[in-house]
This record gives sequence, structure tokens and C-alpha cells, in this order.
Amino acid sequence: MTHLKEKHVSEEMRELAERCEAATGPDRELDALIYETTPDAIDYQRIAIKLADASRLDRYHDGWVTVKGVAGQDDPYPEDLKRYTASIDAAMSLVPEGGFARIYGEGAQAIIVRPFSGGWLEVSRSALVLTPALALCAAALRAISTLREQTP
Repeated sequence: MTHLKEKHVSEEMRELAERCEAATGPDRELDALIYETTPDAIDYQRIAIKLADASRLDRYHDGWVTVKGVAGQDDPYPEDLKRYTASIDAAMSLVPEGGFARIYGEGAQAIIVRPFSGGWLEVSRSALVLTPALALCAAALRAISTLREQTP
């Protein structure tokens, strides 16, 4: 990935972190935008879409999937879009490798740390937001952005 593209993705991640902090609850469109900044989406040219006709899916599926290709026409195996803004488990999948997350409070604030010289180094922190999943998304997106900017 070029340096210019890397900088654009980092800025986009910080903007998404701010949107997570401003969100009032789970948001599938925000989930799709978050997914599209993940390495899997970038490396494999995958996008998230809402199917116009989800009638062939089971009744528990909301129609949001990830597909390969511009229109998803060449991907016979779409996958469910993770619910990053609703699920702590899904949001944890965003935490950079080697990082640890801690969630505080009844509102929620998340902090991402990494091991550093026998201790811990804070990489990012979310603002106080409504749900733990949103806090974790915001902190993880900021951590990824920060680490990308530090990598030559």
C-alpha cells in the first residue's frame, strides 16, 4: 500500500472512531464502513453491502454481507458482516495484534495498550460513549491508525 493511501486510510479510521463515539447505539452502516478499513477488506478487495433481496437468507439475517469485487457479482460465498458496533467479540477482532483492551465504566471507555520495556504503553483511548462495543471500536480504530502512522 502506498504511503499516500496509508495516510488516507489512517484519517478515515480516525473519522470512523469519532462516529463510533457519537453513535447512540449499534449501526449497520457504520459496521460496513469499519469493515471496509480492515486488512481483510483492503487486501482482498472486499466490500460490505446490504442485499436488496435477502429472501434466500435465513430469518435471522439482516441482509448485510461482505463480498469480493465491486458489485459482489464474482463472489459465490458472501459472508455475514460482523456487528462491530453491537458485539464486544466483533469489536475485539479490530484490536491490533499484540494489543490488549480494557473497558471501563457504565457508559464506556476503552483503552488499547501494548507491551513496552517491561510495562505497558497506551496506544489509544476512546471518549466516554454509550456502549462497550462502541468504545472498543473507537479505541481499536484509533490504535490501528496510530500504529500505521508509526510504521515506516
